[in-house]
Amino acid sequence: MKQISFSFVIIVLLIISLLLLITSSSKDPYLNSITKIFKLYDYCLVELAKKIDTKNKKIVKAKYFDDLVNVKFGEKKPIFYIMNSKECEFYVKNNDEIYTFILKKN
Repeated sequence: MKQISFSFVIIVLLIISLLLLITSSSKDPYLNSITKIFKLYDYCLVELAKKIDTKNKKIVKAKYFDDLVNVKFGEKKPIFYIMNSKECEFYVKNNDEIYTFILKKN
């Protein structure tokens, strides 16, 4: 139980740090979009350590993040993400399908 609590605290601290970093750069549209997504959906986002294996999976690309949220609620699955300074990839896994939305810095 202590390990779960420690992991949860670390994740919360990382999200808070990320939000503070993002809000300090409010002129960047990429960071503004990321900030908005994290503010609205932080309760259902799960950060990944590495990209999802997509071999033998059908990839379905969402045009908007809200479309991915609709899939998340329909399938009752979390939204996974992996982020770097140039893009943030979001995923919802469902059996042999992976729904994805990629937000890129322009």
